[in-house]
Amino acid sequence: MYALQELKLASLENKAKARKQAENKAKQLENAQKQKIAAKAAGTAEDKPKKKSKGRGAKQRERKRKMRAEGLLDDNGNKIEPEQNTNKKQKQSEEPVESKPSTKKKAVKPKKKPKKVDKEEKKFEDMVQSYKNTFAGISEKTEIKEPENPRKDISKKRWFEE
Repeated sequence: MYALQELKLASLENKAKARKQAENKAKQLENAQKQKIAAKAAGTAEDKPKKKSKGRGAKQRERKRKMRAEGLLDDNGNKIEPEQNTNKKQKQSEEPVESKPSTKKKAVKPKKKPKKVDKEEKKFEDMVQSYKNTFAGISEKTEIKEPENPRKDISKKRWFEE
């Protein structure tokens, strides 16, 4: 019996949600229509046809057509080199090449920028260095002697061996 009540409650809730959704959808449609009317009144047309841009292949084909018309491409699509360019190359190669003895200039190395040193960091480094120097001097002057173990001789003289 309790399960039936839950089902009825759930179905009532679902119906209420469906009703709210329908109301919201109707409001949205009304608002959209109002906006369209306002836009038409303002003189802006939303439904302007977009200019379709050419695809990559169409652009390439058009470029090839132009080049063929200008005489830069043959029927197979291969580039044709103008005769003037080849003649210039041949003329240049026929002329004797005069090589001047040139002295190579050494490249100038750019100066190193000085490192930015923090004042506090420098003071700290100096302090550490001075401590190292003072303690290093002390350790060299006084050799650290390990104290002898007083029980060292015990293994030699035992009470039961006497």
